[in-house]
Amino acid sequence: MTDIIWIVVPVLFLIALVYSSVGLGGGSSYIAFLYLFGIPLSRIPPIALFFNIIVASIAFSRFYKSGYFKPKFAFPFLIASIPATFFSAQLRIDEKLLAFVFSLILFLAALILLFRGKDIKTRFSLDSKSILVISFFLGGGLGFLAGIIGIGGGIFLGPVLLLMGFSSPKHIAGICSAFVLINSVVGLSSYLIQGRVEFSVLFLLGLAVFVGGQIGAYFGTKRLSSLLLQKIFAIILLIVSVKLGVNGAFYLFN
Repeated sequence: MTDIIWIVVPVLFLIALVYSSVGLGGGSSYIAFLYLFGIPLSRIPPIALFFNIIVASIAFSRFYKSGYFKPKFAFPFLIASIPATFFSAQLRIDEKLLAFVFSLILFLAALILLFRGKDIKTRFSLDSKSILVISFFLGGGLGFLAGIIGIGGGIFLGPVLLLMGFSSPKHIAGICSAFVLINSVVGLSSYLIQGRVEFSVLFLLGLAVFVGGQIGAYFGTKRLSSLLLQKIFAIILLIVSVKLGVNGAFYLFN
């Protein structure tokens, strides 16, 4: 990998910059990009989770300090996702088939977000008990999925909360950053227990991700409007959904 390091570093920097601006870690894009450059797929998820932890911790810190993190809304998602992520990371389920199915869901969500003329306003009016139940089951289900695929899960949680009108885009970015951070730590811990983590050449790559995450999180909290944040989220979803769909279709029809 040393011969292509100067190509890999700027791309990882850009991935971290874009994803951190909406409170995400970029795990799905790290996986696709590193696989494109010849790293075996079985070795990539722990690396992607390591990068996720760097970027999501920066994003969470920025969104938290800016007042865009509400613990009472985030904790049910986090509590339910922790055990689900840990145990699903140890399973050997066909992630390509899962990726194909979820790519369709993400693609539809992306189109809805992209072509709305206004940013989605908060309209979540259920009572606190109903919100707690929905948050718990949603967090557990998405945590399970995140553990299987080897990502933080925010790429799924974000659009669901946006389409539900759960909160404003920036507050949702704050929830997603915490969700990605916790799930990435739990997922990486599961891989460590299994002895599936290799930290070679991670310092330079991690530095690029760190710098990109700092810049992206700054713009996400200070410089970007809610509507623009929503559009960036939609474009990211489109890219990820197409990528997942192509990989899944190739697997299913070959």
